[in-house]
Amino acid sequence: MLIPGVLLILICIWPFLDKSSNYATGVWFSKERLRQNIVFILVCFAILALTIIGTYMRGPYWELYLPWESWPELPTVF
Repeated sequence: MLIPGVLLILICIWPFLDKSSNYATGVWFSKERLRQNIVFILVCFAILALTIIGTYMRGPYWELYLPWESWPELPTVF
């Protein structure tokens, strides 16, 4: 939970760190904002990848399992 939270905070504060000129304002994919666009896309992909891993690949005892792998037999406690 901490890593996606830090990534979301980074996405929220990243526009305030932008030092582009006023000519880049309102222009999609401006050459001056290439670094900001790349960082934003990488953070979005990281959040998406962590969400997919946490949702579909987490098995018992916090081990990672691919969706087609079977889980080990767990002891039942009564």
